[in-house]
Order: sequence, then C-alpha cells, then structure tokens
Amino acid sequence: MKAFINKTAVLLAVAGCLAACSKDAPATQEKNLEVQVVEEITPSAPLPPAQKPDVQAAPKEEIKTQQPTAKPVAPHTYTADELMGKLKKWEQNITTFQAGFNQVSSYDGVEINRSKGRLYYDFPAGLIRWEMRTKDDSIDQVGITNKKEIVILDEALRPVTTLSWQDWQKGQPNQAIFDIGNYAQLADRHHVEVSSQDNEKAVLALTPNAGTEKYTLFITLSKKDFFPMAVALQAEDMLTTNELISVRKNEPLAADLFGGFFK
Repeated sequence: MKAFINKTAVLLAVAGCLAACSKDAPATQEKNLEVQVVEEITPSAPLPPAQKPDVQAAPKEEIKTQQPTAKPVAPHTYTADELMGKLKKWEQNITTFQAGFNQVSSYDGVEINRSKGRLYYDFPAGLIRWEMRTKDDSIDQVGITNKKEIVILDEALRPVTTLSWQDWQKGQPNQAIFDIGNYAQLADRHHVEVSSQDNEKAVLALTPNAGTEKYTLFITLSKKDFFPMAVALQAEDMLTTNELISVRKNEPLAADLFGGFFK
C-alpha cells in the first residue's frame, strides 16, 4: 500500500514556513511562496480475500457388491431302468399319435436312401397309417395296417395289394418305427443300456436277449417329456434312422384316415 500525506500536516508545514520568512525578510517586501501541493493518494481498494479453489469433493466410489455366481445345476443322469419307466408311463396314457418323419438309410457309413413321410396311430383301435411322400410333399405310397395285415395304396389312394404284416415288415429297414407305443414292452426281451445322454436327450440301446437276430435298436428320448425324438435300427452294416418331427399326441384323427379296411 502507498504512503500518503495528510492535508492537515501540509497546512501546518506551510504555516511554519511563512512564520520563518516573515522574520528574515523586510516588512515592506513580500515574497511569494509557492507551495507544492502533494496530491493525496487514496489507498488502493483492498484486495479481495484469496479465493480458495472450488475443489469439489471427489464422488465416493460406488462399492459394488459382488453377487455370488449361481452354480449351474448339473443335469440328472438317468439309469436305463429310470428311462424305461418314463417311457412306459407315457405309453400307458397315449391314445393317438401323429408325426412327420425323415428317414435316412446308410450302408457302411455311406448314405444309400433318404425319404420322408407321415405316421398316424390309433392305439385303442390298433391301427397304423404310414405314408411315404415325395420331395414336394405329395403322397407316393400309403400302408394301412392292424398289425395283422397291411393294405398298400398307390398315390391315388387306390388299393394295390394286401400282405401279411409280418411278411411285409421283414423287408422294411424302418420296421422299428412301427413299435412306437410298445417300446416299454421291448425291455422284456432286450438288454437295455444307456448309450449316451446330455442336458436335452438320452439315447437307449436295446439288443436282443436271445435268438439269431443281431441288431441294436436306438431310441432317443427327449428329457422334456421322454417321448421318442428318433428311432434307429443298426443291423450289421445297415443303419436306418427315423427322426420324428411335429409330434402331436392325443389329438383326434380324421374318421376316414384308415379307409375303413379294418373294422
């Protein structure tokens, strides 16, 4: 801050000088005295108080509580007896069944035939309708059976021939698919073991207990309802697999579906 001179002090100093001059100078002689006026210096405006920097408190770090990770539930591993029990349970409560199927036959690992069709079962009446369909899904051939005889129809649904069910079935690589609804009974004359299983499905392998036939029947069960998803028959180097699609259970079937051949 600059020093400053008070007006009162200046006036006193001037008065003192005048008194001294009046003693030394003649009375008749006046001497003009120049008085240098010192400009009053006003103090500078006080500095504003030093401003503290606006330091915002750092946000508190959010503490995240780590939730314990739920351990995946291991899928239940079923035994062969448990799976056959599940299979038997739905077989006891089924009345009708219909599904599409895709059939693939291979010999020694080489595909030799591929086809598709539809299956219809009326279990109380003991009737089965089996359809082979073309690539454009039109009917190619139909078989209707009561498991004693089978009537073969052409693409126009005209009867072509009637055969013994057993004779006809012997030449069919997909004969195992016609046992749907009776798989639980196969346990009486087959050795049953679990071939494989994962979270979604389990595969049963059935082999004959006795006899000259050498084959393995594979039944793939869904773990949702234990209904067959696929059926495969392995006989020596021949493997025929039928994948079931669009399965519908216990729904009404058309009255004329079986053609009135077996009453």
